Amino acid sequence: MKKMIVLMSVLGMVLMSGCQTIEVEKEDELIKESLLADIFKHEYSESLFLFGSIMKSLAEIETEEDLVQTLGMIELYLTQNHLFIFSVTNTVDFMGKKLVDDIYSMMKNQKKYIEKIQPLLTKENLAGIKSKKSEFTSIYQLERDLNDQRYIDPNGASEYLETLRKMNQLLTE
Repeated sequence: MKKMIVLMSVLGMVLMSGCQTIEVEKEDELIKESLLADIFKHEYSESLFLFGSIMKSLAEIETEEDLVQTLGMIELYLTQNHLFIFSVTNTVDFMGKKLVDDIYSMMKNQKKYIEKIQPLLTKENLAGIKSKKSEFTSIYQLERDLNDQRYIDPNGASEYLETLRKMNQLLTE
């Protein structure tokens, strides 16, 4: 009888520990997904901010010193791989494929735009840069509109997508 009670107790503990392992694995997966989503949000916001800072700086160029400072910001931007977040977070679907694809396209277009603008930033072309002030200001304002987290809110996603499309259009004109 005692052996039966001990055997049942041991069997009960084994079964209970098996259930706990499944719960722990599910909890670990949720923590991983949450962490990857947070990494994406942070890196995406930081990338947008840096791009926006460059656009603001371009819109405010008045002197050669301003030009040199903006060129430094551009060099920093171009040395970083802002698209790496897509390879790190590709296993987490918290936004939907369409939105992810549009954000990815925009980030690629931002880099191309910066690369296109960079050679024009010379002291000989200061007047040409100043003439693009409204373009830079428009892009900066769109960056400010995008640098929030509406993309994860179902109520704000369509408005966010529209802003993304406007940004992509300006960057590729």
